[in-house]
Amino acid sequence: MNLDEAEGVLRDTSDQVVVLCRELGREDLAVRTEDVVARIGRDVLVVAVTGEFKRGKSSLVNGLLGVPVCPVAPDRSTAIPTIFRHGEANAVSLTVAEGQGQRVVKGVPADLDGMVLEGDRDVPGLRRLVAVAEIPNRFLESGFSLIDTPGVGGLGPGYGEAVVNLGGVADAAIVVADAGAPLNLDTIAFVEKLSRACPALVVALSRADLYRHGGAAGEIGEQLSDRGIEADVIPISNSLRREALRTGDAQLNAESGFPALLAAIESISSRREVTARVAAEAKIRGVVGALSREVDARQARAASPMPDWATLVAEARAALDSARKDAARWPTMLNDGVSDAATAAEFDLRAGLRRALKEFEEELELGSGAIRVEEFRGRVQARVQTELAPVFGALESRLAGVERELHSLFESEPADTDVTALPPDLPSEWGTPQGRQNRGLKAAAGGVYGGLRGAQSGIMLVGVFAGIAGFGLGTLALVGIGAAFGGKQLMDERGKRALSRRQQARTAVRQFIDEVQVQAARTVRDVAREQLRRQREVAGERAAACVARRAEALRLLEEERERTVAERAAQARALEAWRSRLDRVGARLASGSDR
Repeated sequence: MNLDEAEGVLRDTSDQVVVLCRELGREDLAVRTEDVVARIGRDVLVVAVTGEFKRGKSSLVNGLLGVPVCPVAPDRSTAIPTIFRHGEANAVSLTVAEGQGQRVVKGVPADLDGMVLEGDRDVPGLRRLVAVAEIPNRFLESGFSLIDTPGVGGLGPGYGEAVVNLGGVADAAIVVADAGAPLNLDTIAFVEKLSRACPALVVALSRADLYRHGGAAGEIGEQLSDRGIEADVIPISNSLRREALRTGDAQLNAESGFPALLAAIESISSRREVTARVAAEAKIRGVVGALSREVDARQARAASPMPDWATLVAEARAALDSARKDAARWPTMLNDGVSDAATAAEFDLRAGLRRALKEFEEELELGSGAIRVEEFRGRVQARVQTELAPVFGALESRLAGVERELHSLFESEPADTDVTALPPDLPSEWGTPQGRQNRGLKAAAGGVYGGLRGAQSGIMLVGVFAGIAGFGLGTLALVGIGAAFGGKQLMDERGKRALSRRQQARTAVRQFIDEVQVQAARTVRDVAREQLRRQREVAGERAAACVARRAEALRLLEEERERTVAERAAQARALEAWRSRLDRVGARLASGSDR
């Protein structure tokens, strides 16, 4: 069987599956089947650019297009999917949901920022859905279409699932992550879900120019391989690409990593038809399997003796009421738990740093000899780390406990989205989270600070920890001893007394620890906010799914209770007919795969 014949068989089989889906009331499976089959025979390769918010997705789109047409703003994120496709003239449009319908708003390229970035078009009763930009572009004209997606978890509940659904209609997806650190557990879970929905993946590691040897590319490749995810991992630099396009510098362009990224996309495009057909066959087999299980369950109910309907309906109604109560109370449980964890961490932080400060003040007060600068500085660094590590370790444990308690509300429900209780993504420099390596707490004082730049919250602390490495040169210079703690040669110290130097050192240590406390407390709050954001999305989706499933179970029970014996017999015959049709479709799919 050649490729055209195989495609014809697959389309015919998929049409039968769609009919069965709708007859069985599974419109969701019908749409899924239509989406995967729509990939076959496309004239263009549709590539979705995905990842967490503020990772450079829109800049990557501009790098692929070679022109800055995709809106990029430092203080706002992409709010809706934005499709870029080739057109003979520049044109943009925005589809909005208005009341019960939709309408399309036409515009010019200058309007695109306001259409797609968060905040500009938020009008009560009007919800933005998708923007489309048509531009004359050589890359797009060669057979590609790009979708710039909202950041996963960046703007509100449901974005993770929405982006995975977009990946389900795309031919390939680029996951944009930071090159400085391994993927966190949330991102790995997202990539796993995306790999099941999308035929081909590429992981692009942005800001690679800031790190040596591609940053964490090797470790990220191992993370994906360990989970059976096939994806090219390519370090890139949006800033180098932008400068290379401006100057025409071929060497700079090569260093940007974009030639390798484009080559990977071209490789996916070259095998698009086969990949799309294989993926469609697998998806359709999955749909047939889901329909078969549903028919099996219905047949079992139809063949069973008449049950105690009153008891079953009462139990189902109680289960629904319980799910609704849980859905109403999980936000309070989450907010209180995270707030308590952050408050406890800040209390522990203040207490620990006060202990450290007291020890050094007593040492400086009681000492009489000259200060050994390097040795003293090293001890201050190590002591501060010793206090910070258990604070963030305890914070992680408390947040993980909140997460476990939250998930316990819905643990009896099947998790369609593979939701599991994951530990929060804390900067590894602060502690040793379960399953992660300690990246510096027990290392030499200088070694820990270089690793800080990889973690998102660690970036925030680079200033203060650069101060540790140089012992706060700017602050200490103000009190006249910056050179001493920075390891520089003292200027003329002959006229200064040892007591004065110790007093100045005491002031410097106090100021330094105050700065550490401010920065670490800010990190505690950032981690708490991130946990709230992530868990709101996951728990919101799962609570809604739990309520919907139990409401549907109650509805089916009530319907079943009303059926007469004759209706049950007729239903059994209909189910047997559906079973026969599903078996024939499954056999046809199997024979097509064999050929």
